[in-house]
Amino acid sequence: MDNPKVSIIVPVYNVESYLAQCLDSLIEQTLSDIEILCLDDGSTDSSPELLDAYAAKDARIRALHRENCGVAETRNVGVGLARGEYILFVDSDDYIAQRTCEVLVAIAEREGADIVVFGGKTFPTLPWADDSFAWRDNVYHSGVDALLYERGSIPLMCNKMYRTDFLRDNGLLLNPDLSLGEDHAFQFITFPLAKTVAFSKEMLYFYRVRRDSAVGATCSDGAKQLFLHFDVVKYALTTWKERGTLVEFGREGISWAVSFLFTSAKMTYYNDRVRFAELFSAFLDEVLEGRPLDSLGLDDGVRGRLAYLVSPQVETDAPSISILIECADEADDAKAALDAIEFQDEQSFEVLFFPPADENSRYAQLIADFTENDCRARVLPTRDVASALASARGIYLVRSYANVVYDPQAFDQLLQLAGEREGRTVVGEREPYDIAVFTDSAGMLDVLDLFDFYEPSTTEAIVPEGAHPASDFSSQLFSFSSIASANKAFNREFLLQCAKEAKCSTWLGLQCAALSQATKIVVTKRPLATLRCLPFASTGLVGARAMLDDVFSGFEEARANFTGDDEATCGLDAAAARHLILMVDLIRNPIARRYCFEDARERGGEAIARALAGSQLTDAECVACKALLGETYDAYTGYRDTLVLNDVIMKNEENLLAVGGQAQHINQLNSDIEEFYHSISYRTGRAVTAPARAAANLAKRVLHAARRG
Repeated sequence: MDNPKVSIIVPVYNVESYLAQCLDSLIEQTLSDIEILCLDDGSTDSSPELLDAYAAKDARIRALHRENCGVAETRNVGVGLARGEYILFVDSDDYIAQRTCEVLVAIAEREGADIVVFGGKTFPTLPWADDSFAWRDNVYHSGVDALLYERGSIPLMCNKMYRTDFLRDNGLLLNPDLSLGEDHAFQFITFPLAKTVAFSKEMLYFYRVRRDSAVGATCSDGAKQLFLHFDVVKYALTTWKERGTLVEFGREGISWAVSFLFTSAKMTYYNDRVRFAELFSAFLDEVLEGRPLDSLGLDDGVRGRLAYLVSPQVETDAPSISILIECADEADDAKAALDAIEFQDEQSFEVLFFPPADENSRYAQLIADFTENDCRARVLPTRDVASALASARGIYLVRSYANVVYDPQAFDQLLQLAGEREGRTVVGEREPYDIAVFTDSAGMLDVLDLFDFYEPSTTEAIVPEGAHPASDFSSQLFSFSSIASANKAFNREFLLQCAKEAKCSTWLGLQCAALSQATKIVVTKRPLATLRCLPFASTGLVGARAMLDDVFSGFEEARANFTGDDEATCGLDAAAARHLILMVDLIRNPIARRYCFEDARERGGEAIARALAGSQLTDAECVACKALLGETYDAYTGYRDTLVLNDVIMKNEENLLAVGGQAQHINQLNSDIEEFYHSISYRTGRAVTAPARAAANLAKRVLHAARRG
């Protein structure tokens, strides 16, 4: 068959388990006027023999065996050998619907399309890949608009059929020098040259997701992925610059590059991001030829991500936030907590680690890796409170533990609460707070609604999340939130003053002193953290013992320093009882949990009894305290585990309802945007302004040529 309608290019590499299903789907096409170019890329399994067997049975199959050179070069060879009017790429572990070629050719001929984009399905389901297939029927007469504004254009190769002469006349081939994202780059150099691009929502391609497949694989090395994606951006935007496309579509090109790189940058450690920022900034200056980024009209979201990419270097001597991290025994759990800190949206912070008890532990190695990859991190010389406060340099201080995973926007939100950062959620001007209190996703460190015990003033305006003095909380000062440190941010100068005046030597004692002396407490019910089980190792109780020693010493110091009335003192006892119960609830390892249960009963029994005698515990908390004092360990843990599980389930239901409402709102906004972009008025506007845009683009190119000339 010298001039088939469609040439199907199939790169093959070690897919003996799936190749037959792929080839069967091709030879069974309802459009028989096709050729199937099977390019074996140096397979070492039985794939070559299987190809030869199929070629012997069907003359439309051409099997070519080559040394391994990669999928990009293999596809390029296929483009050079193709004799069909159209080219379709199919991966050898996937398959297509029987009507695929017939449907695509009909669309291409009806619309005169250079590219036809179609729908498909991954299996097992991979959501982001499913979202990369076409989702509706549509036609664009601008390849750039199709690329930028229609789902399905990027990044996949497999969901597109190209007119062969369109590829060859424009010299369009994949870049074999790109080892990741070469298909993404191909769409960016191809689509802008297309006069007509048609989209079909029909699901014709079935993409098998394998652990070792390109679509299913994830790069665990964030820095490696970032720099490989940077190669894609450099290739794509340099091509746009050479063609003059970037003159007219600079905003769109830079917006894509920023969004594409941002995902990888969020998984990259700080030191590598600093190195990348220098290279990326230099590239932007080169590719835009000195054109100011502000002149591109980037939207707020893109500008924020761009700032993250090009300006990660912060004043390490004057960070906004210092976060102090308690040690852990289990490094696996701690890794999630540390990654959540490392990849915060807000970058002006430092990380201070308390020294690990065992310098040879996995956690100690985790700390060493973190400090090596992030120059903002260091290990404190001692666990002493005064020494840690003196070492910290941030405006605000957060003391956390390795079981707390912070929301990516947590630090940014804490600064917004003080008016330190511009944000839409800030109402009015703010002054630095003494303490900010927030909650966690499961509500284990929940905060009360202030208006449960606070009456609004008739003369003063209510500022959402405004600052309150400690006196506004009266007897609820230690009850409106837990006395845990993980859900609080402290003004460091204020904390230093408290430590000096109260002579505090424990963190818990210092926190209680700070709460009682604060004149500006900001309370928000935003869930900025997620609590995991306390990661104590199965062997040894060093971590559990150290934690309880800190807790009991802190209680004693807090009570000795507190000068409030009896009702307020009762509130402190109630807070202590809640904290002990929370500690026992959060411990995962049964050996450590039993030890903490028995120690809490023995050493905390007096405080719990005082709390029970007071009036600030809820009925459920009274039951828990009585169980801690009177039940066996097995009975207590069975009761508490059930209660905690039920509370978490209820909180998750609340969160799901909130997320569902937001998702519905977002879907409506997306629908409105899609309706606008494809409305008659928008298309008419594009048509009416086309001559003006073309003239402006020509003027830019002439000016560009004159400058270069």
